[in-house]
Amino acid sequence: MLLRRAHHESGHAGINVTPLIDVVMCLIIFYLLVGQLATQRYAPMKLPTAGAGLSQIEPEVVTIELEASGGKVRLNGELMSADGLVGELRARREKAPGLAVQLRADRGATYGVLRPVLEACREAGLSTLRLAASKGEGR
Repeated sequence: MLLRRAHHESGHAGINVTPLIDVVMCLIIFYLLVGQLATQRYAPMKLPTAGAGLSQIEPEVVTIELEASGGKVRLNGELMSADGLVGELRARREKAPGLAVQLRADRGATYGVLRPVLEACREAGLSTLRLAASKGEGR
């Protein structure tokens, strides 16, 4: 009587996916970090709408953000007072004489909230002030 022997292969027959998982995780982390760095770091606010205007910011532009509630002022994302704003704008104007200011103010901001920022720009000797608005049909 002939008996058949069961043929068993020795070793592991498969694909090692551990290096693939490592590479994919590194790519995910890389794109998450790059995505966070690439986003605009402006405070969320409702801007007024305008039908025309420039859509790009030039490199020699300083952004001032002004919130309607509380009148918080941010210069390129850094919170500061109106008095400190004058000194900082003067220092930046000396480094870049053609400096322009882009003012991002909340739609609900009144002139009383805008006035100290406008006066700070005037005292710093800046002649170019741009008001930011979201693109739309206008009011």
